Amino acid sequence: MKKLICCFLFSTSVLAVQAQTDTIRVNDNRLLMKNIKPVSRQYLVYRQRDKHGAKKQLSVWQRNVEIKNDQLVIKQNWFGGDTITRQLLSICDLQNFRPVFHCTKNFRNGVEAYNISGATTTGADTVANNQRKDFANTWRAPFFNWELDMETFAVLPFKTGKKFVIPFYHPGSNTGPAFYTYEVIGEEKVAFNNDKPKACWQLKINYSDKNYAIFWIDKKEREVLKMEEFFNGWYRYKIKLPNLPNA
Repeated sequence: MKKLICCFLFSTSVLAVQAQTDTIRVNDNRLLMKNIKPVSRQYLVYRQRDKHGAKKQLSVWQRNVEIKNDQLVIKQNWFGGDTITRQLLSICDLQNFRPVFHCTKNFRNGVEAYNISGATTTGADTVANNQRKDFANTWRAPFFNWELDMETFAVLPFKTGKKFVIPFYHPGSNTGPAFYTYEVIGEEKVAFNNDKPKACWQLKINYSDKNYAIFWIDKKEREVLKMEEFFNGWYRYKIKLPNLPNA
């Protein structure tokens, strides 16, 4: 009888854990796309060897979300000092966040542009000077664009203790897409720019035993207010700055 009780308790505990895990697939159409709206945001990004050390490699990232012809058009400009160091243009299906097109202009490495159809990524031969026009990669299922992680978080169905398993891919990467686990580890009120404290979800990904990233996501506006990442001995932060007017 004791063995039966133990087995029952073990089974119910396993089911409880499984119930908290939510695998997000592109074709499931379960994302809360109503949370996406046209907006411009900017973030201060920097690194530190320790949390109280000097801030290094400061930059500003601008992220602009537009809705055009049932598609999301997301533009990013990264500034280092007074120079644009990187520009990104990403287009997704407004219904389910499925990537359609992605282009990166890196002022050191040139242009990379990709067409994305379902699980297949190919170099865009219509983009001038595309260094990856011969690229081709087909995965077993559609994926989300990892360059748009902060916008993707806005449409997740948050709940305390929940784990999201998300198929993310950096377009053009030779390693291919993979499933990554993000866990809602708690809630916290945070304040920036002299604003009133805002209630936030805390979303964490563990890259390894020692490396991680935590995102603070405003419950009301569904925007990332802060990211703290620890990777290979360095902290990296993204801090939301006051909103820009719509572009």
